[in-house]
Amino acid sequence: VETDLAAMHPEMASHVVIFGLSTAFTVIFLVEWVCNIVANGSAFFRQIWNRMDSVIVLASGIEFCIMMSAGPAADQGPSKGRGASCQFRMLRMLRITRLIKIVRAARLIRFIRALRMLIHQVLVTLKSMVWVVVLLVMLIFTFATTFTQAATAHRYDSDEHVSLALMRYWSSLPRSMLTLFMTISGGFDWEACLFALSDLGPHWVGAYLAYVFFAQIAVLNVVTGVFCQGAIDSAAHDHELLTQSVLAERQTYTDTLRGIFRQMEFDENGVTILEFQDCLGDENIQAYLHALGIDTADVWTLFKLLDVDKGNVIDLDEFVSGVLRMKGFAKGFDLAKLGYEQKVLHDELSKFMRRTDQSFVLLKDAGSAQRRMSTASGAGDDGESETN
Repeated sequence: VETDLAAMHPEMASHVVIFGLSTAFTVIFLVEWVCNIVANGSAFFRQIWNRMDSVIVLASGIEFCIMMSAGPAADQGPSKGRGASCQFRMLRMLRITRLIKIVRAARLIRFIRALRMLIHQVLVTLKSMVWVVVLLVMLIFTFATTFTQAATAHRYDSDEHVSLALMRYWSSLPRSMLTLFMTISGGFDWEACLFALSDLGPHWVGAYLAYVFFAQIAVLNVVTGVFCQGAIDSAAHDHELLTQSVLAERQTYTDTLRGIFRQMEFDENGVTILEFQDCLGDENIQAYLHALGIDTADVWTLFKLLDVDKGNVIDLDEFVSGVLRMKGFAKGFDLAKLGYEQKVLHDELSKFMRRTDQSFVLLKDAGSAQRRMSTASGAGDDGESETN
């Protein structure tokens, strides 16, 4: 608003209302900044958005100090206070700090996923864009040098008058490079520069057409593919974008599964095995569960897997969590859990086998001792008999 007033109505640029609003926003930003520092301490400056807020608050403070020290002379028109205005001109240039406040709107990027994804992908492709510029400059420079040498030779060797089109498009190396760049970027209709090369010979027309074909069909298409692939890869590896995507996908699945469960549930007591079997006869429900990677052929097994509390009734939470847990193929976590449980089972079984072996040994020793005692007892009885 202040910028528009300064451009359309210069006398309103220093209005007391504008100055009051600017001061109020500066104070609000400063209070918010101080409260965040007090609450978070040094951790506040670890995030780039908070550092950006610090720059904005600092710029607003500098602007406020300059406006207060300048006084009314700083905002006088060109016909009043000209000497003071000239002395203060350099300080008035610091008003550009107000432009930094616009950066505060970038905080909205964190909350608008589509906008954040676009900006992030554009920033990621800047590195590739540098090398694309280098490639195009090399290509344009090579062809421009060739066409400029040919045009220069024709201009010096020809006794006839050189056409204005040839001088306009191919008279120097910078002009030739500009012509070739505008040819592939849609700067103009390149028919005129093509006909200008026809004065040099048909082979130069063929060379120009070869440049256009190679640059537009091969180079630019490959560059577009590289940009697209880089943008896709960057979106796939961005932590916040990936988190937002997973949460949005999970919420979509949850809402859909809730709707399916409402179709299954005839009362508020949950879904029984018979109701579950009847609802799985719906082709739409079968198709959706198959799309999630869940086989609906064995209804009984699927029902038992979803019935976690073994109550013979599936409630909403059991259905949603169970289907999301079984969705898709086995993940690394599932395999790790299975391996861990198998290891625990193996350890328990090994302990059981060791205890069983020890029990068998003890039983064997007890049996041997019992037999020895029986033998000794029998031998004593025989001796007493003989003595008698």
